[in-house]
Amino acid sequence: MATTGNDLYTDDPEYIATPLVSPVPPPQLTPPRLRNRHDNGRAPVDRAFPPSPAVYRTDKTVAHEQSVQWMVCDASLEDDEWLQHLRILVEEVGETDYSRFCEKTIVENLVAAKEKLKDLAPQDMYRAKSRANPYQCLGKSIFAYPTAVKMANMDALFQFTDINARTGTGELRFADLCSGPGGFTEYLLWRANARGIPIRGWGMTSRGRQDSALDRMHPDSCVKQLFEPFYGDGTGDLRKNENIRGFHELVEYATNNEGLDLVMADSGEIDIAGNQEYHIRQLVLCQVLAALLVLRKHGDFVMQIFDVFTPFTVDILYILYRCFEKVTIVKPLASPPDTAERYIVCRNLRVPHPPRIIEHLFAVNDRMNDLRAHQAKDALEVTGLMDRDAVNGDEKFIDRVRSVNMRLCIRQTEALQELRKYADDPSLSSFDQIEVRNRCLREWKLPIPDPPPPERQWQERHSHQDRRSTERFSPYGRRDGDRRNFGRSSYNGRSGRGMDGRYPHEDRATYRDGGHHRDHR
Repeated sequence: MATTGNDLYTDDPEYIATPLVSPVPPPQLTPPRLRNRHDNGRAPVDRAFPPSPAVYRTDKTVAHEQSVQWMVCDASLEDDEWLQHLRILVEEVGETDYSRFCEKTIVENLVAAKEKLKDLAPQDMYRAKSRANPYQCLGKSIFAYPTAVKMANMDALFQFTDINARTGTGELRFADLCSGPGGFTEYLLWRANARGIPIRGWGMTSRGRQDSALDRMHPDSCVKQLFEPFYGDGTGDLRKNENIRGFHELVEYATNNEGLDLVMADSGEIDIAGNQEYHIRQLVLCQVLAALLVLRKHGDFVMQIFDVFTPFTVDILYILYRCFEKVTIVKPLASPPDTAERYIVCRNLRVPHPPRIIEHLFAVNDRMNDLRAHQAKDALEVTGLMDRDAVNGDEKFIDRVRSVNMRLCIRQTEALQELRKYADDPSLSSFDQIEVRNRCLREWKLPIPDPPPPERQWQERHSHQDRRSTERFSPYGRRDGDRRNFGRSSYNGRSGRGMDGRYPHEDRATYRDGGHHRDHR
């Protein structure tokens, strides 16, 4: 090898081709992730580099306002011929004819969408629901119960708390039926007190797990001073005629026979599995009966229902259609879109205490109780409250029922299909749920929660999908590894690693020495 002077590598091609500057970048002087002892077990936050903005869905417009389509009965008060068709129809329950009050193909699509979700594990279903529903962040707002937000949604639509339009006594008087633990009452009292509206309420719900939990309600509701629970024979069971009569006597005495301005009814006290419409039918009957007993003239009624596919439910709706000036079926935005939940809202009772209807409903309830007591011996059920031809002959009413059923079934089917997409692909972008929440709360005149600090706000808004994918499932909202809301310890002592992948001693910046843990703060 030829050399020049004392340099042995002057003519070496490899030496000559060696770059003078290393392609390896120098180390960062500022560490990308900084932690401190006050992070409380949260995932490390990148303080050196701001996170990239999250990508939200923009393919659909998420509404915060709703419109209402009323069903108005044109018959006069003197036209009571329809009362001649009141009947108690008792039959064996057969297969539901979905083409009668809806479109069979639409219902079949709904059933097929439900079937596609049956193979999902509970935790996968929970995570998909939390991302597919644009209104997921509505939650409970400032209240103890989510049903309070639903009532705020409906109050914005129907102005139940507008005392100038709704009452003639200067005081808002209401009843809350079967809606334990009491979200409807919580909202109504809170709203009335915030506006300085005189208000009083009475309610009946079953004893036990679904009893009214007055101690948990918002303190501004003043529920213990303004609301009186009633339990009748001690059970609070509205399906017993003696309890309905006892509640009527209580309200009549308390209001000097003037009646109530508003009756609200829910089905929260029943554990519903399977056919929801079938399981709550007697409760719906008794809620309507109690409302007609205690409402004053021009009073309003709102009641939770589910599907409207059977003649029994349609007959109930037809009776309300004839008793009130106008009726509508509405699904609040605060109600999960993948469920069949909806509400019947009735405005302006035409005749208070209609005697023939009340007598008929009492008789129907007696018959249902008798059949329930002998259910093991026969399969007979009360399937209707009126002659079928009388209800089917009102074509205007039937057309409206079919139209509402088809519209709500299609919306539910679309929501279930969205749910399946999110379950199959956890990486799908969600809606900006906090922005949707804020728009809705402003529309419903509810307080908007203060935003969290920027780092926590980014973590909650933009990376909740990633956190949920690694957290242990809990249907009650608790997430293992979350110190912010639930206790001191983030770890299960028997499970080793925490939900963020670290061992407990790593969270305390400890190190291992001879098998012992030493704090090195």
